Amino acid sequence: TFREADLSDACLAEARLDGSDFRYATLSAADLAGANLGVAALRHAKLDLSNLEGAILRGSDLSGARLSGARLAGADLKGAILIGSDLREADLSKVDGLTQAQIEKSLCDMSTRLPPGVSRPGKPGE
Repeated sequence: TFREADLSDACLAEARLDGSDFRYATLSAADLAGANLGVAALRHAKLDLSNLEGAILRGSDLSGARLSGARLAGADLKGAILIGSDLREADLSKVDGLTQAQIEKSLCDMSTRLPPGVSRPGKPGE
């Protein structure tokens, strides 16, 4: 468990962290590129400005997590829970498995980059 831990700027690239508990942890500007965070508990985690490129987030709980400014190219978000997640200024343009239903429950702004076929909440067809 890493609950409430401060791992700001940590290098956890390629780490096997599937099923880990990161609730309320601070991972600001952490390098999690290629990390396996499948079914991890990331509720209310601070992941702003973190590198999650190629990370496996399949089935993870990111409810209330702060991902503002995070880089997620190639990340797998299939089945991830994004209720109340702060995705402002996040680049989701090249993620895998992201659905409109997931985005509808998150917080986006005009600088949130979304993949083709997914639009900002309340802005169909954008």
